[in-house]
Amino acid sequence: MKRRVVKNKKALAQKAIIVPRNKIGVAFTRLLTKTIHQRKGAVGFAGNQVGMTEHVFTALIKGKWQFYANAKIIHKSDEKVTLGEGCLSIPNKVFKITRYNHITIEHETKEAGVITADFFGYEARIIQHEIDHLNGILIEELHDNG
Repeated sequence: MKRRVVKNKKALAQKAIIVPRNKIGVAFTRLLTKTIHQRKGAVGFAGNQVGMTEHVFTALIKGKWQFYANAKIIHKSDEKVTLGEGCLSIPNKVFKITRYNHITIEHETKEAGVITADFFGYEARIIQHEIDHLNGILIEELHDNG
């Protein structure tokens, strides 16, 4: 069964709900089920993009799909980079977006609790994009018209 990415901007503007640690595994399974048939060409999916309310996303990091729950950015580099960026929820459009080149996030796993992770370059861009989704922010709100 092929699932579809949410394109309704009102639904995407809703902030995601923090996942209790004992429900992270369930949320992960739901997210994988909803995205498995849509991964070709994609680099990330936020829960709200596939009709979920939980604060979860998956991202293609170092060639593997990684799962993140309750992620938040705790450090941003001074260096920023502006590049063209697309979104599955706004198909066939590219926006000029300025993002931090290095970020550190905190996220939760059922097994280890809260952990931190660093991301650089393109992978930092992916993580920022997905966290924006979970905070109800679309890239068209961030783009630089200049």
